[in-house]
Amino acid sequence: QRTVKLMEVCRLRSTPIMTFINKLDREGRDPMELLDEVESVLKIDCAPMTWPIGTGRRFRGIYHLLNDRIQLFERKGGEWLSAARLINGLSSSELDEAIGTDADLLREEVELVRGASHGFDAESYLLGLLTPVFFGSALNGEGTPELMDAFVTHAPSPVPRHTDARVVDSEEQKFTGFVFKIQANMDPAHHDRIAFLRITSGRFSRGMRVYHVRTGRNIQLNNAVTFMASRREAAADAVAGDIIGLHNHGTIQ
Repeated sequence: QRTVKLMEVCRLRSTPIMTFINKLDREGRDPMELLDEVESVLKIDCAPMTWPIGTGRRFRGIYHLLNDRIQLFERKGGEWLSAARLINGLSSSELDEAIGTDADLLREEVELVRGASHGFDAESYLLGLLTPVFFGSALNGEGTPELMDAFVTHAPSPVPRHTDARVVDSEEQKFTGFVFKIQANMDPAHHDRIAFLRITSGRFSRGMRVYHVRTGRNIQLNNAVTFMASRREAAADAVAGDIIGLHNHGTIQ
């Protein structure tokens, strides 16, 4: 239900969305069924960018639909051993030698996927009408580099922000940012209070001094943090579009 609500918010704001279907190394539902469910429940078109070679214990690699390339993972006893083996071309005899009869099954699945699914369209993605879909196992780092590469290539740059005085462009060198949320007691052991700041332009570096518009004073940003789920880390540097957390005792409102 939370995912459905988040999708509704993204739809209202035309926010681009990328989808990663995780845990392919565990037994689960058929990938085609999952694509159908995403489209029917979340009301968004799916464009598969990668396709899993097997699932569960038979999960052996990823096929890249856009560049016709296969990545086979090396495993022993369920453990990831080394960098993936690359094979160019779904029709390659090297693929048959590597995975045997599974090669023909993969070719059949890919033919079905290409015929039944949407192709990737950058404009539809940026409008929030289509989501590129990736498969893999995040725990083992399998399939995640493709997601990150696509994010770097296709995700929109930070947009300009309107202020009372002017429009701040994300490519400006001067550091600017705005606080959009203040959260108390994120760490019950310390009863802390964090101000979430989105960087609008420029670059943050630990210890820098900035001008606080509301108070008219300069403040030093020594203990900024970044967040990943419930984990937090000290922020050494950040750029436009990034979000950092500032420890706050009431100065920032």
